[in-house]
Order: sequence, then structure tokens, then C-alpha cells
Amino acid sequence: MPRPPRSPLPRAALLGGALLGAVLALACGPGARQAAAQAASQAAPAGIAEAIATYAPRHGRVSDGSDYKAPGHAVLDLAAHDDLRPPLTINAGLFNVFGRKYVNAQDVIGLAANTPKRDLYAQPGRYAAVNLSLRW
Repeated sequence: MPRPPRSPLPRAALLGGALLGAVLALACGPGARQAAAQAASQAAPAGIAEAIATYAPRHGRVSDGSDYKAPGHAVLDLAAHDDLRPPLTINAGLFNVFGRKYVNAQDVIGLAANTPKRDLYAQPGRYAAVNLSLRW
């Protein structure tokens, strides 16, 4: 029997499928263990997870010396999606994982360095989002 192709999905997803198969086998008794093991080995996980790291260097090029120079920042975002059924997909993300306060340089062009409203331009701290998509 030829070896199945290697899955590009994370090992954790494959381990989750195998663990589910093992739990089902134990719950169903000795007669169902072989069928559950075979089903777990054939099931391909549909979910995908990713980590996105973004880095922006300090913005030092301003037209006027009194303009605000945005400091550099690094942000880590985590995202995942899973196809629940053919027309239904769930997406989830945790953004700015470390909750850092930062400003995009494009947002503060022409802003005076000594303005008290500088914090109004800061990006949101840590936040999460979940959505469900139905395609037809």
C-alpha cells in the first residue's frame, strides 16, 4: 500500500484527530477500536492556524522638526479558520497578542510632537474577533 502524502497542516491538528479517535475507541469498547483507529488515520483535518508577526521601524523622516516621530513597534497576531461543512466556515483571531500600544506612522503625518491628542491615534490593544461565513 503506498504511503499517504504528508499533510501540510500542523502536527497539533493531526494529533487532535488521533486523540479523538482514541477517545472514541475507548468509549465504544474493544470491538470498535480498529474501526476508530482506521477512521482517525484517514480523517484529514480541515483547520488552519497561523501566526503573523509585523515589524515597523521607527519613523524618523518628517518634513518639520517639530512633527511627531512614531516609534517602531512589533505586533503578533494569531488567526485560525476551519471549514465546518462545505458552505460554512468559522474564522477566529487574537490580535496584538501582547497588548502593546503603538502608532502607525501613516496615521500621524503632520501631527505636532507636543500635541496632547497623540494617544487618540494609537492602535487598539489586544482584541479578539470571531465570524461565521456562509457561502452559497
